Amino acid sequence: MACDWALLVVLIVAVLPYCTCKLYPIRPRLPEDEMDMMLANDRISLNDCHTRNWKDGFEGLVAPAYGNPALLREFAHIAAIGWTGADGKVNWGCGGSLIWENFILTAAHCAANDEDVPPDVARMGDLNIYSDDDDEFPQQLRIVKVIRHQQHRFSAKYYDVALMQLEKNITVHETVAPACLWLDDEVRFPKLYAAGWGRTGFGEDKTNILLKVDLTPMNNTQCSKFYTSSERGLRNGLHAHHLCAGDEKMDTCPGDSGGPLHVKLLHNAKMTPFLVGVTSFGKPCGQANPGVYAR
Repeated sequence: MACDWALLVVLIVAVLPYCTCKLYPIRPRLPEDEMDMMLANDRISLNDCHTRNWKDGFEGLVAPAYGNPALLREFAHIAAIGWTGADGKVNWGCGGSLIWENFILTAAHCAANDEDVPPDVARMGDLNIYSDDDDEFPQQLRIVKVIRHQQHRFSAKYYDVALMQLEKNITVHETVAPACLWLDDEVRFPKLYAAGWGRTGFGEDKTNILLKVDLTPMNNTQCSKFYTSSERGLRNGLHAHHLCAGDEKMDTCPGDSGGPLHVKLLHNAKMTPFLVGVTSFGKPCGQANPGVYAR
């Protein structure tokens, strides 16, 4: 619902005077796909996002169940969210989306791990987060603040959205750039897109490379047949701020939490990704059950 974004919009507006954002043209040496590409102009308000020009398909590579490998600039807004261990290694456990130069939108339940420790690092512009082979563009920054939706409770599956503030602004680039927010109440699109580094199926391991899935939205009346008030943490059933989407085989899985669910819209002859939700919860992935996303 539009009102569910109110807290996020207020927070972004509060920091807007201190933010500048410019997306630079893609360098000629980068291969183009005639269907999609990302360019952009100066960003001076929350309402100008749709006027920026996007194209998001490129050659070359570089966890959703049965997903396909994502392209480097196709999800320029996606971030891997991690916890640094005592040995210095990072456990990448959630996803998120850049919505400003120094803010990531994610799921509120990603605000802490099982040991009640908050995440401390975010990585953008990387497809294989466990390899150095594609490390030409990544940006890795510390997370300095986590702001959960004021109505979120870890014991429940409602209002599962949060902001994570980075230590400084990212360097906006064709491979790392903020996404737009879909603020309308109605999500009337036949196809939505999700991505992540989560498990590739029920009982499977996490994927090293970013995978994407195409999902079909499902209305909440139909989705309530899969998710009833008897579900743990869902005693009031699905709410209007829940959005369901799925596929007979493809789905988001554990490890994809907080990652983007977006739609690509044609505007001024360019494709622009708009976030419609974040990955929240679901049943065993890849089993023809719809996933639930926080709007």
